[in-house]
Formats: sequence, C-alpha cells, structure tokens
Amino acid sequence: MVQTNGPSTEFPRRYFLDPEKRYLLEWKYEHGAANDNGQVTFRVTVKTTGYVGFGLSRNGGMKGADIVIGWVHDGRAYLHDMHGVGNEIPVLDDKTNWILKGGKEENGFTQLTFYRQLDTCDDQDIKIETGAMKVIYSYNEKDPVGGVKSVLYHGTRNRGSNIVYFDDDQQPSFIPEPAMKTKDLTVKNVSYDC
Repeated sequence: MVQTNGPSTEFPRRYFLDPEKRYLLEWKYEHGAANDNGQVTFRVTVKTTGYVGFGLSRNGGMKGADIVIGWVHDGRAYLHDMHGVGNEIPVLDDKTNWILKGGKEENGFTQLTFYRQLDTCDDQDIKIETGAMKVIYSYNEKDPVGGVKSVLYHGTRNRGSNIVYFDDDQQPSFIPEPAMKTKDLTVKNVSYDC
C-alpha cells in the first residue's frame, strides 16, 4: 500500500516538497556514508495517476537541471533520465544514470523508486553532495501516451522547487529561500578528476 504519513524504516529521510503535501520525497544512502562514492535511492510518492518529474537543479529552475520523468501505465513503471535545456520538455540524456527499481499506482497515488550514483562523472548530471541542494518537482494527471516525448505541460500549480538538506547523519531539514544567502566566487587553478 502507498503510504505518505508516518516514518518509514526503509527510507529514513523524507520531506514533502510542496505545501499541500501531494509530493513526498524519501531517500536513503547505499554503500556507506553520503560523502563516499556510493549511491542514493529515492522514492517519490505523488498524489496523481499521471507522470511525475524530479530533478536536481543548480538554480531552482529547469535549465541545466538533472531530471527524471516517470509514470506507471497498465501496471508497468517507466523512468527516463533527462536534462533541462529551458522551460520546455527535457531532453533525454546520452547515458542513463538514473535507474528504475520499481513503481506502482494505488489509491490515486503514483510511487516510483529509483537510484543513482552520487557522482556519475556525466556532464549531463549534477553531483549529489552532502548539504543543501535545490530540487525541482512536477506532476500531471495524465501519463504521456506516446512516450516521454509526449509529456504534457505540468501547469503552474503542479510544479515547484525547494531546498533539501542531504546529510547521512541528520534528518532532512528545509531551508527557506529568504534565509539562504549566496555569493558567486571565481576559483582559478582547480582540477577535478573523475
């Protein structure tokens, strides 16, 4: 049964992304702590029988975001690894890094479980890091009948962004936008090996 209230022993971290509590995000780390090169498993439970979208975003918007779109149709779950190029249907990634574990529809809810490496070394993905990260979400009441390229616009009410604190040692906490201060910095002579 799809459950959105009460703690889950399977997914110790959980947060409703929207104020109406229609979109529940849960997650757990696999293979050790959040800061190792393990993976994270997400489960989204959304009050819809259509598609759901979830993404990691550097700025809280779709452009440049690391996105998954999934749905359940006739008992079969679908999930697509995508990235945002603007406020339009996301583009399929060249390489699939988000992996579907399962999905179901029940009592008006769609639930999808999927996982990904914390760092995929893929320039179409965003590294999942410990600390505050911006996430985006969306959903629609209809499945994309013609596949992922026929995803309908989610509308202005069935989408949003939020900041979630990803930390293996603490329960998730919400950081309101106005409380977060940012500053752009330029760093020179930095190398990164993947």
